[in-house]
Amino acid sequence: MDRRAQPLLRRRWRKGTHPLNWIAQRLALAALAGSTAVAVACSGGGDAAAPAVDETYDPAVLAEGKSIYDQTCAACHGRNGGGGIGPELRSVAGRLTFEEHVEVIQRGRGSMPAFGATLTTGQIEAVAAYERVWTP
Repeated sequence: MDRRAQPLLRRRWRKGTHPLNWIAQRLALAALAGSTAVAVACSGGGDAAAPAVDETYDPAVLAEGKSIYDQTCAACHGRNGGGGIGPELRSVAGRLTFEEHVEVIQRGRGSMPAFGATLTTGQIEAVAAYERVWTP
């Protein structure tokens, strides 16, 4: 037998690196994903995009918010608020209070830039209101 082939035949796998470990990990992950999908499908939950709180805003404020959102936010958060570079916003009312939401827009968070210097407080509040009642 060729001397160069011998090390390949006698190769010792470091712990956790054997190809069968990789296959077992992928099978376990697929089983977990499948059981999660079944649990979600059977839960009978409502529309995930619906706001968790009942909030109403002036239609003129919502129209202004939509206009600003389309120009400023849609590039990262998606035209329909479903996410993209930034997170989805259709359920933001369930995650943040109105004040927290306005603060995130003003100061930014993570990779999101701050808009406090480029938008007025009224404009920021209009965008937050539009995102909270989401009607694309």
